[in-house]
Amino acid sequence: MKLKVFTLRMNPATGIFDDRELCEFQLGKDVLEVSEHFLVHEKTPTLVLVLRYRELPDGASRPPETARKDWRAQRGRGRPHARRLA
Repeated sequence: MKLKVFTLRMNPATGIFDDRELCEFQLGKDVLEVSEHFLVHEKTPTLVLVLRYRELPDGASRPPETARKDWRAQRGRGRPHARRLA
């Protein structure tokens, strides 16, 4: 098993965390667990995600939408995932 840390900063103009790098990373990987940590650094809301994952066998892949739904459903415990802060 491997670990990967992502630091997502909220875009102050849109109020959205850019998760493109996270979505691309999930290709060819099976994300087993996500631990999230929210903080404010230099007045910027920041989300730190620690992923525990394993590589999928060669040639195997999961659609990024499936992988994203999996970890978001787990974190939201059934609630829709909200990326925008009020």
